[in-house]
Amino acid sequence: CKTTTNNTQVQHITALHTKTNIQFSIPMDLAGNYQILNLPGVLKVCELLVEMGFTISNSNIINALSRVQSLTGLMGRWQCISKSPLTIADTAHNRDGVIQVLNQLQLLNPTSVHMVLNSQM
Repeated sequence: CKTTTNNTQVQHITALHTKTNIQFSIPMDLAGNYQILNLPGVLKVCELLVEMGFTISNSNIINALSRVQSLTGLMGRWQCISKSPLTIADTAHNRDGVIQVLNQLQLLNPTSVHMVLNSQM
């Protein structure tokens, strides 16, 4: 579990703006390796909204992505609830989400795993 001083998890994802060829780091308070798969869609939506006339600056996007949990109340995206014992909550909401969570879990090389699942699929 990586945490900041205000006890939120943070990860930095490097992104490349394809129109300007500018590379930048985006701090995200949503954990989970799969966030890198979600980010292009989020950035594309922002781009389309700007094209529609909405005013959204790069700093607005970076600021919002670094505070998704506090701005929206969203919880349970590879959220570390406890370090001892390691307890992680994730709201995998479809088949691919469950696969992504299991893939990330394998990276931890756990000696044992206890899971609570609720499926509405």
